[in-house]
Formats: sequence, structure tokens, C-alpha cells
Amino acid sequence: MTDPSNSQSDALRPDGVPGSVWRTSEYPARVPDVPTLDREIGSPPVVDLLNRAVHGVHETIDRLADQAMPVAQKLGDGVVQAEDAIKEKADQLGITRDQWLESVRDIVRNKPLVSLAVAAALGLFLTQLLRQRPQDAP
Repeated sequence: MTDPSNSQSDALRPDGVPGSVWRTSEYPARVPDVPTLDREIGSPPVVDLLNRAVHGVHETIDRLADQAMPVAQKLGDGVVQAEDAIKEKADQLGITRDQWLESVRDIVRNKPLVSLAVAAALGLFLTQLLRQRPQDAP
């Protein structure tokens, strides 16, 4: 025997009325078909009104989606342009860093004693700077 909650059409609701079952999550959504609505509500004008309302909602959603698409496309294009600009700047900074490091290496190779004296002077300066820092109060 098949489980009616797993069927996509001709399913019976718990009250025994036929209707369509749509699985939206672990709980099925039961939507009665139009003849069932006609029997439950009692008048065809109400069903017609509901059908027109649903159709109007669908048209409104489609229109809003069509209007949002160009804005979303523009936003996406702006993000791509920003990404490209950031990548280009990062590449330029990488080249600048490499050039700076190479120039420092050349100076150290050509003048090792001067480089050693500069490094020692910087070390002493940093030591003095860190010692003069106020101590945190307990």
C-alpha cells in the first residue's frame, strides 16, 4: 500500500478530500485542486477571484524580478571591476615589495659593514624606545 503523503497527485487529505500534495520540506503542503475549492467554498465566482488574485501575484513577482535583474547585473559588474582593481593593486604592491627587497639586498652585499652598523643602531633605538614605555599599573 502506498503512502498518500508521498504521492504528487490524487492524494487524499486527512479529511478524505482529494487534493495535490507538494513537498516543500519535511512537512507536505496540501493544496486542494480547483474542483475541491469549488465544493468547499461553494461558489465559482470566489474560485475565479482566487485564480485572478494568484495570477496577479505571479505577474507582479515576474515584473519585479524583471526590474531587479538589471540592477543586480550592474551590481555584479561593479563587484567584478572592484575585484580586478584590487588584484591589479596587489600585483603592483608585490612588484614594489620585490624591488625594495632587492635594493636592500644589493646594499647589504655592497656595504656589509655599513649595513651591520645600521642594524645595530636600529636595535639600540628600538630597545630604548621600548624601555621608556610607561609600565601598566597593577
